[in-house]
Amino acid sequence: MVVAFCLCFGFAVPARAQTTLAIDSLDGEVTQHEVDTFINYINATPIPTPQWNGTSPDHNYLADFEGGRALEATNDLYVITGDIPSLSSEHTQLLNLAIKWSDTRLAYRNDLALGEHRVMWTGNIDPVWPPNAPTAADPTYAGCEVTDTIGHIAYTAYNILKTPSIWSSTVPDGDPYSHGPTYLDRARTYVSMLEFSMSNYFNKYFIDPNTLLIAPPNSSAWSALNENVDAWNRQIMFLSAYQRLGQIHEILEDNPSLAAMYKTIVKNSTDAFVKNALPRTAPDASLPGGLHRRHSAADANLCRHRCA
Repeated sequence: MVVAFCLCFGFAVPARAQTTLAIDSLDGEVTQHEVDTFINYINATPIPTPQWNGTSPDHNYLADFEGGRALEATNDLYVITGDIPSLSSEHTQLLNLAIKWSDTRLAYRNDLALGEHRVMWTGNIDPVWPPNAPTAADPTYAGCEVTDTIGHIAYTAYNILKTPSIWSSTVPDGDPYSHGPTYLDRARTYVSMLEFSMSNYFNKYFIDPNTLLIAPPNSSAWSALNENVDAWNRQIMFLSAYQRLGQIHEILEDNPSLAAMYKTIVKNSTDAFVKNALPRTAPDASLPGGLHRRHSAADANLCRHRCA
């Protein structure tokens, strides 16, 4: 069951990396060769800034498509290599790469100087990353895909905050976006910027204050988009932000009420999912729900390291 969970919810790196990434073995510990090939790939990959990229699928690029999965996998491997002393150099490289990607992504938020400044369904230039291309049928939409994007960046902040030994050290990148010179400064900036998005968009429009359930905005402009927030895959994308930011506030001990609110939102959505779950048997009676066995090098490394 644990392996099935990893295969279902593990994050893949971009598909074109399959020719350059390596899996030396499906047994034993993650190897330096495997991690180095991953680092080389991420280093050579241009950092995407909009959610749309002009190709198919032309949306969600920073969330559940290649741009988001690459940052998630980089943070996954940072966690993995933290348990392997011989990979301490790679461990540091991975975090610095995650910071590089997170810094850039934050700088291109819609409402900031480098962003699109697109007017969204609210009538405002909201602090989001618009999921769809400007030429799409619904260019003003922004929903769960953006909270998933926030969750990927929050993962970087979480990993910094889980490594207090580096907090006072200077990030060796010259601080190109003025997000703070030290690792702790950088994490605090990320949290502040992400919470600005949460308080001014998601907490404001998508959370029922009475039940702390994820709910659609009470707006005719939203209804006209014909979108929903109820699908379970969309709920889990919302929770990507709420869970990680809640964990971060528990570490920082900076906002107990917000941490408790986020924890309740995650619990309420998860409880609803469990309550509505239906048993299913795969045709071959092995993996539940017909889960696919296809996965990437990053998925395999994570499963091999954490699920054995």
